[in-house]
Amino acid sequence: MGLKKLEYSTLGDLLEHEQISQEDPDTLKIIRSLRHVKVDKELSRREFLDICRWKSPRSIRQCRRNSARSVDSMCRKALTTHSEEKRLELLTSLYGVSVPTASAILTLTNPVRYGVIDIRVWQLLYRLGSVTKNPRGQGFSTEDWLQYLTILRYHARRLRVPVRSVELTLFKYHQDHQRGTLYKTLSLSGRSLSDALYCESSNSRVANGPPRGEARRMNPSATPTGIVSDSLPEEPCELLLTVRDRVNQERRIPL
Repeated sequence: MGLKKLEYSTLGDLLEHEQISQEDPDTLKIIRSLRHVKVDKELSRREFLDICRWKSPRSIRQCRRNSARSVDSMCRKALTTHSEEKRLELLTSLYGVSVPTASAILTLTNPVRYGVIDIRVWQLLYRLGSVTKNPRGQGFSTEDWLQYLTILRYHARRLRVPVRSVELTLFKYHQDHQRGTLYKTLSLSGRSLSDALYCESSNSRVANGPPRGEARRMNPSATPTGIVSDSLPEEPCELLLTVRDRVNQERRIPL
């Protein structure tokens, strides 16, 4: 997947000339409901799951494995530390929480300071020369997150807007200039119904592995390719498919 010809040569030029995007009503409602988190440093399990579902519905089963106690403990520590690196480490220690999902937790609870790290935005930054590695914008590392956050915060300060507004503007610009499909896909043909596929971000917690007989790691070398849609989660490895999800061998999933 690529981008059409861009009108701008630098990120600064793009943000100077494109209209800064406003939050959509549904997301704004979630943000308003989470205003207390910045002050209280507390995030309930229900709020945590709402954020995870907003970011990546396909990862919700893994996210539900976290107890209320673990969510409260890790989120409290993450929201009180002064280290962005430690903050990310704590959040991604929770089941089902990849770097993008952790960034969503931070963004929805504090949109002035954070933006969601996203395949679209990263690919656009790469095209504009703001980042120089990971051109596909997948499998984000802590280093990627810190660099991403630094770039977005710089332009947010310069334009005097929330970091989330910068991220959302870039996300929508990528949508308008996308060419082709966003993700590679994998056909399930040739696999038995007893095979269930499980793929999660390397940044997510893995303890004792998935229940026996319920999930296996996806084989990224499998073929052929299929069709995807923009409704898929931004982090393609946030995916859990069990035997019940396997309707037939024609179904296709993102890598």
